Formats: sequence, C-alpha cells, structure tokens
Amino acid sequence: MPATLRSLSVRGCDLGEERLSCVLALVNATGAERVAVTDARTPLRPHHVRGLTAVRTLRVSVRDKISMGVPYDALAELPDLESFALLMANLTLEAGAGTALPRIARLELAGGELRALPAAAFARTPHLEHLLLWGNNMAAIHADALRGLARLRTLSLNTNALTTLPPTLLRATPALRTLHAYGNKLADLPTDLLAGLQHLEEVKIFNNNASLSVAAGALAGLPALRRVTLESSGVTRLLASTLGASPLAVLSLARNRLAALPAELFAEQRALQTLDLSYNELSSLPRGLLASLANLTDLSLRNNRLTALDSDCFIGLASLVRLDLSANSLGRLRPDTFDPLQQLQVLSVSQNSLELGGAGYGYSDGDVTGAVPSAGDSPFRALKRLRRLTLSHNRIAAVAGDWRLLTNLQTLDLAYNHITEITDVDMEFLSNCTVDLRHNNISVVAAPAPAPAPSALELRLADNPLVCDCRMFPLARALRAAPAAPRLPGAVCAAPPALAGTALRELDPAVLACDVADCDPDCVCTFRPAERRLRLACAAPPARAPRIEGDIDVELRLTAPPPPELRPPPGVTRLDLAGLGLAEPPRLPPRPLPAPRLDLDLRNNSLRRPPLEALAAGCGALLAGNPLACDCAARSDLLRLEALRHLVRDFELVRCAGGGALAGVRVARLCVARDSAVAGAGVALAALAAVLLLLWGARRHRAALRRILVKLGLAAELAPPASELEYDATVCFAPADAAWAWALVARLERAGLRLCVPERDWAPGGVIAEQVARSAARARLALVVVSGALGEAAWARLELAAAAAHGGALLLVREPAALQLPALRPVLPAARRLRADDPRLAERLERALRRGGVGGALGRVRLRPAHLAAAGKGSELVLSAVDLSPAWPPPAAAADVDLLFDPQKPAPAAAL
Repeated sequence: MPATLRSLSVRGCDLGEERLSCVLALVNATGAERVAVTDARTPLRPHHVRGLTAVRTLRVSVRDKISMGVPYDALAELPDLESFALLMANLTLEAGAGTALPRIARLELAGGELRALPAAAFARTPHLEHLLLWGNNMAAIHADALRGLARLRTLSLNTNALTTLPPTLLRATPALRTLHAYGNKLADLPTDLLAGLQHLEEVKIFNNNASLSVAAGALAGLPALRRVTLESSGVTRLLASTLGASPLAVLSLARNRLAALPAELFAEQRALQTLDLSYNELSSLPRGLLASLANLTDLSLRNNRLTALDSDCFIGLASLVRLDLSANSLGRLRPDTFDPLQQLQVLSVSQNSLELGGAGYGYSDGDVTGAVPSAGDSPFRALKRLRRLTLSHNRIAAVAGDWRLLTNLQTLDLAYNHITEITDVDMEFLSNCTVDLRHNNISVVAAPAPAPAPSALELRLADNPLVCDCRMFPLARALRAAPAAPRLPGAVCAAPPALAGTALRELDPAVLACDVADCDPDCVCTFRPAERRLRLACAAPPARAPRIEGDIDVELRLTAPPPPELRPPPGVTRLDLAGLGLAEPPRLPPRPLPAPRLDLDLRNNSLRRPPLEALAAGCGALLAGNPLACDCAARSDLLRLEALRHLVRDFELVRCAGGGALAGVRVARLCVARDSAVAGAGVALAALAAVLLLLWGARRHRAALRRILVKLGLAAELAPPASELEYDATVCFAPADAAWAWALVARLERAGLRLCVPERDWAPGGVIAEQVARSAARARLALVVVSGALGEAAWARLELAAAAAHGGALLLVREPAALQLPALRPVLPAARRLRADDPRLAERLERALRRGGVGGALGRVRLRPAHLAAAGKGSELVLSAVDLSPAWPPPAAAADVDLLFDPQKPAPAAAL
C-alpha cells in the first residue's frame, strides 16, 4: 500500500455518528485531497467531515432525493475545500448570512429538485468561479440571485424548466465567460441579458423546448464573444442587428426553423471561421449574405430547402475549406457558382437532385437551360485544391471530365446515382483517387487506358448490376495484364447466372460472350471477343448475319442437316457442319470477291469422299472423324486431296474407312493389284493400244478412244484435247505487273496463242468465283506472273486454286522471294518455273503452250512402246514434269495420243 491515497470514494454508507476521517485513517488516506461519498443515506453533518483538513474536492450524492439545504456548516470544517458537488438532493436554497467560505471556487448543485433560486442565494460563497445548476426542475430565478458573484466565470443552467431569464440576472457577474442554458423552455433571449459582459466568450443554448425569440442586439456588443450555439431552439427569425460586431469565430444556428436570413446578418462578422446553418428551412441565400466572411473556413447548409444557388452567392469566401450543401433540393448548378472558392478542399452536395453529366444540364442568365456533355465541365472545375467531393444520392449519369483533372482529389463519392457505365476515359484521374460508385446502375466497366506509371486508382463498384459479357472483355484482359490497377474492391458479376458472384479480377476473358440482338429469330447469335468470332447457331441457314464492327470471324453452326445446295449468308468465314451425319458434303455457290476464306468443319460425319469442289475453290476444311474411301476407285480424289492438303487443317488426323491414317496411304500404289490382274494380257493390251493408235489418226474416233482409256483404267480422267479447249492459257498477274504482262500477252497472241485475260475477257457483272472456275476449265494451264504484289491481287488465290484443280500452272518468276507466298501453295509442287528475265522467255513459252505446258492434257505427244511395257508391269501411264523438257520435242510424223499429266505421280521408269 502506498504511503497515502490521494483520492477516496465511499459508497452506500449510513454515516450516522461516524467520521469520514476514521475511514480515511483505516486505509491510510488521511492526506486524501478528493473524497466522493456516493448514495449517502443521511445529510452531511459537520462531524462527518471534521478532521479532513487536506480535502480540496468533496462530491456527495444522496439516495432517494433527501430533502436538505447546502451543508455550509459541514463545509466550514474543510479549510482547504475548493470544489463541492451535491447531487440528487431535494434542495432548498435560502438567502441568509453566515460564515463565508472564501476558498470554494466551484459549486455544483445538480440532478436534484432545486425548484428556484432566491435572491443572494450564494452569498456565503462569494468567490465562486464555476456555478453548475444543471438537471434540476428549476423554473424561476430571482433577478438578484447571483448577487456577490463578481468572480463567476462559468454558469450552467442546463436541463431545467426555465422559461425566461431575468434581463438583469447577469449584471452581478461581470467576469462571466461561459453561459450554458440548454435543455430549458426559454421563450426569449432579451437584449439586456448579456449586455456589458466584456469577458463573455461562449453562449450555448440548444434543445430548447420552446420557440426561442432572439431580440435585436441580443448577441451584439460583446467584445470577447467567440462561440455562440443556438441549436434546436425553434428560432424562426433573426434580425440584422442580432450579432452586431461581436468577434465570433464559431456560430451554430443549426436545427431551427429559419426560412430566411437578412442580407446584413453577418456584415460585421469578419472573424467568423465556422458557420452552421444546417437543418433549417432556407430556400435561398440573399445576395451578399456571406460576402464579409473572408476568414470563414467551414460552412454547413445541410438539410435546408435550397433549390438554386446564385453565381455570386459564395463571393468573398476566399478562405473556405469545407462546404456542406447536402440534403437540399438542388437540381442544376451554374458552372461558375464555386469559382470564388479557390481554397475549398472538402465539398458535399450529396442527397440532392443533381443531374450532372446528362443532357439538359447547363445554365443561362435566367432559367437553367442548355446542355453539358458527360465528359465536359462541371461546376467544380475551378476547385483545384479539392480533396474530397461527395455527390452521392443524386441523379448523376456520368463522370464529368474535369473531376479527373483535379490533381489533389483523394475521394470522389458518387454512390447512389444513375451511372450506367464506366468508360476508359472515366478512369484517367490525375490523382490517386478513390471513386465510390456503389449502388449505381453500372453494368459495364471499360478497360483503363495504358498509363506510363502504376496508378493507385480505386473503384468501389459493389452493389451494381455488373453484366460480365463481351463488353467486359477489355477490362478482364487488362486486369490479367496489369493486376495492380485499378483496385476494384467488392466488384462482382451480377449476370449472366453462370458468372454471378465472380469477382471482376478473377474473370477469364475467354468465357465472356454476348447474345447479339440483331439476330435471325431462328438463330442464337453469340459474340466472343477473345476469339474475335461471331457464332450463329441455326437450324437452317439464315438470310444474313448480324453486323458487328471490326475484323471478326463469323461462324455458322447448323444444328440440322443442310440442304444439298447450301448458301451461307455473306460474311461467314467458318461453317460448322460437324456431327450432322452427312454422307455427302453440301454444294457451295461461288463466293463473290473480295471475300475471306471459308473454313468448313465437316468432322464426325459419314463422308466417303473429300469436299474437293470446296477445297478447289480455296475453302479450308476439318475432316477428322469421317470414313473416307481410300481404295483404288478413290485414287483420283485422293490425288487431288493430296495436292490440296494444305487446306485441310487436320490432315494428319484424317482416317480412312478401314481405320488407317490417310497421311500414311501411298496413293500412287492404290491400283497396283488391279493393274497386276491384267499383266498376263500385256501383249494383247499392246496390240489393242496399237489399234487405238491407228484409230487416233481419225479425228472422229478420238472422243470414243478417250472414253475407252478411262474405262480400262489407264488414266483416272482424260482432259479434253487441245482442239476442244477455248484457251491455251489463262493469265494471272497483279495490277503492279500489268504493263509487263500485257506486253507478253501481245507477243504470244501475235504468235497465234489463245489467252484468257480476266480484265479483258470476263463478262462484266458476273460472279467472280464462277468466272474463275469457267476460265480455268477452258484453258490448258495458267500463266502466273510471280512477284511480291501477287499476294495483294483481289482474286489471285481463287485463280491459283482453280489452276491446281484443272491444268496446273506455269510460273513466270519476276521476284524469286515471292515463291513463298501462301497463295502459290496449291500449284507450287508441280508447277514449271521460268525466269521472267530469260531472253528466250517468249520462245520457251510458245513451245510450252503448244505442247500443253504442265498438268492436264499434254497435246500431241508420242507414246513409246516402253510405256506400254511398263504398264504391263503394273506401272502407271503418267508423265512427269521431267518429260516436258524442251530437249524432247515429239516428231511430227510419229503416232500420237493425248495423255494426262499427274504431278503427284512418279515419272515412268522408261524414258520417252
């Protein structure tokens, strides 16, 4: 235990005849300076406190509101007593003489039943500085009740039943600094009540249970007055002279019923720093009301009825730091309203009806008219020091552009507004800002624009109907690339159901899709931006596909077998026919040019033959899961498929009907068994060939001979003889090579060759794809001028594919590097190449064209007996590119026959 206790509390004691000094002695607290007796059951008597010579503060609360007076006789036993409090007593004060207690400076008589203050009620405590009479039922005070209290500094009359204060009550207290009279029923604040109090610093009256009338000059002429609180007092009117020149620093008139204020009310309040006019009924601010408040830093106009603010209502507030305009009826603000507030840091205009950022917002000299775009200036554009802007609970439809330019802005509260989307521009804040967007109607958030440095932007998006569809793709992709910015606490998807509850930061961009509105009623149209693909799922081909801006692929998925002739809508780049049980691929009409390549998904069907017509037209294909025929009868189809295999993206996965991989089939030997069956008839076959050769001399028998050779299997198909073709060659060149190509065409045509030049010979207005196919079928081969510009030619790809499917190509190489162009792949393996700068180019071309070039019918060539012998041994009657060398011109007098050149077959063992 310490040497002595400085403070002691005694609770619930019936003191009787005992002395408190005995109690203090028992606990070694005889030197205690503070003693509290709680719930005393008897009044305090002198002998109770006798001997407490060190006590300076005595606090006594009694039980059951014992009737008593102030125990001055007992207090006289305490020579050093400075503060005495008597609580919960049924007190009666009587004026009368007695021994003065000059050391008592603080007297608190509270929480009891002190009904009235008589005259000279505190004559025995003339040196009081603090008199606290709160919480009694005091209804009356004698005008002379405070006589003799010349040193009184604080007077508390709170929570009583006072209806008035005598005008002369405070004349006896010239040193008064603080007056508290809240929680009464005061009807007025008279002019003379505070008059002459040169040291009065604070007046506080609030929670007044009556309408308080403030007299003219009631708070004027008080040179030390700094703080006035007249809150919740039912004040309905203030006169222009109410405040006068009193140097107020803080004035609160909150929670009254003020509907108007005189324009001169604050005319002399140049020292005012805080003004609270909140929770009144002000519908407007008179012009010049605030003009003198150059030192005002805090202004609250919250919860009034303001519907508009004049452009000059804040002129003069050069020092204002905080402004609260929340919970009014402001709909539109003039753009220059806040321009004078250059020091403003905190602004709240929440709980109004602001329509910033939408059509119809603006101003004029009269009514508010005009329009300000969503990204344009707002009324806050001049507030360069603004740190916090609260605009929640309004009708704001967009983020204004100038908010993003406020370099000191730390918090922007836009919760509970009408914003529906956040664009990339909306996130370009120049400061590390927290933007509260909760409880809006935001469904889409764009990706932030790339920033040179990491941003600390935070977007609070909780409680918004965020739709995680294709419109969220840029944001999801950006968050994957730069997960540190912006921060998105509480942002989760509300739709679609499959993604509901998913945090935006966890979104997989690949799963985001949109149902496209402009869709055929019998289709479901879905756009997936991760794939840049529009998918149409339809039972039948629609007439058109929805239009979406940008370079995208359009995929048509049919859910039922298509008609034999299938016409996809324009723009389709992928046709999904997988798993439909197709036995034959549908016929596709020629596609107009320029048009992107069409890819066919024919997987998991029942196709026995490949879609050669589509591949020849340049279409891509997926063929896995089909039982393709890989027998001798399919050899011709498989030869063409091998030539076009670069268009079959899953060629390595394609299997034959027997289960083997198509890539492992040796197509050249598919008919070995058949040919071996006729080996024994070799001599007869040779004889037959001789007869046929004789018949060939008669032109009228050539067609019949051709059919016989086909039936005998000596060739898969014989091309028409030269005499039955319309052109010796088609000419394919890029516009950049036109001058060179036309010069060559002129020379060859002078030599008697027939050439098809699309620009000259195609029918105007015809379908390009049809004309490409028709020209290729009517010519021996294609002359292709090879340069870097060929890949840019509008229909070069189709011409080369058609050439591969018919007579082949002869390449006139102007730029060797251009041989790597993808467009040349269909013809490159079998094509003969001539250098364009060869001085004998025209001569070689003329000779090659008269012989038939490469591929298709070779024209009149000699069939040597060695070939017939080779055929008898199981070889193929084919010619290779080697056989077309100029070193072997056929003798004109020799027997001749039209043969088929197949570039995919090996050359015969015997030389021609």
